[in-house]
Amino acid sequence: MDKTVDQTKWGLSWKRPKAMKYHENWAVEEETANFLYGITKMVKPLSFLEIGTFEGVSASAIGEALKENGNGGKLYTIDYKDYGQKEYIKSIGLEEYIECAIGSSPEIILQMREKNGKDFDMAFIDDGHAYEDALRDISVCDKTIRQHGYILGHDVINVPAVNDALNTFLAEYPNQYEKLIVASYDGIFILRKL
Repeated sequence: MDKTVDQTKWGLSWKRPKAMKYHENWAVEEETANFLYGITKMVKPLSFLEIGTFEGVSASAIGEALKENGNGGKLYTIDYKDYGQKEYIKSIGLEEYIECAIGSSPEIILQMREKNGKDFDMAFIDDGHAYEDALRDISVCDKTIRQHGYILGHDVINVPAVNDALNTFLAEYPNQYEKLIVASYDGIFILRKL
C-alpha cells in the first residue's frame, strides 16, 4: 500500500504521508498542508516554529516552501513523542530546512528560540487539543513571535476547546492581535501580532 500521495498535480513536489506508522487521524488534511505551503511561500519567513509535528505532514509542506523560497528560512518543529518524524524529514531531503525536537513544548520552544537567536516570524500549532494545552501553546507562541509575525493554529472549528483557548487568550491580550478564521473542514486560525 502506497503511504504517500503525490502532490505534483498541484504544483508541489513534496509527498504527504498518510499516518505511516501510528494510523491515527492526527495528520493535517491535504488542504491544510497545501495552505501551509502557500502561506509560507507568500510570507517567506526566515524562522518558523511548529508545535505538534506528529509524522511530519505539515512540516514537510512548510519545509518544501522554505527550501523553494531560497532565503535561508528554517522550521523548528517539536512534538512530545517520537513518531518517526526525523527519519521522514531526512528521507525526503529536507533536514537542512527542518530541525525536529522531541520533548515538552514550553521549555524546548524557548531553547529553540535561543538557538534561532531571535523571535520567530511564524508559528503553527497543532498539538494538544485540550483547553489547557491549546492555551499554553498559544501563550508560548506569543512570547516567541516577533511583532507583525503570525501564529496559525489547526482544529479551531472541530475542537471547541481550541476555540475556547483562542478566545481566552485574545481576551487577555485585547488589541494586540488581528484574528482571522479560515473555515476549512477543521478550521485554521491566523493571528497577526500588532
